[in-house]
Amino acid sequence: MRGDLRPATGSGHERRVRRPTTVPGWVILSLVVVVGAHVVAGAATAATISLMGGASEFAQTVRENDLTWLPLWRSHRRSWF
Repeated sequence: MRGDLRPATGSGHERRVRRPTTVPGWVILSLVVVVGAHVVAGAATAATISLMGGASEFAQTVRENDLTWLPLWRSHRRSWF
C-alpha cells in the first residue's frame, strides 16, 4: 500500500487522500485591496457630499437660467428620437 492511498474500504476500492484546500495569498490580497478601495470611495463620496451642503447665489442664478431654456431643449430632444 502506498502512502498517499487510504486502505481499502468495505467495497475494496482505494481512495486518494485529499489535502486541505488552501486559498492563494493573491486572492486574499485582492479582496483586501477591493474592500479598501470601496471604503476609500465611500469616504470620499461622504466628504464631497458634505462639502456641497448649499448652493451659492451664482449656482442658483445659473439654475434659474437653465430652467428657462429647459422646455425648449426638451421639445427638440423629443423630435430627435
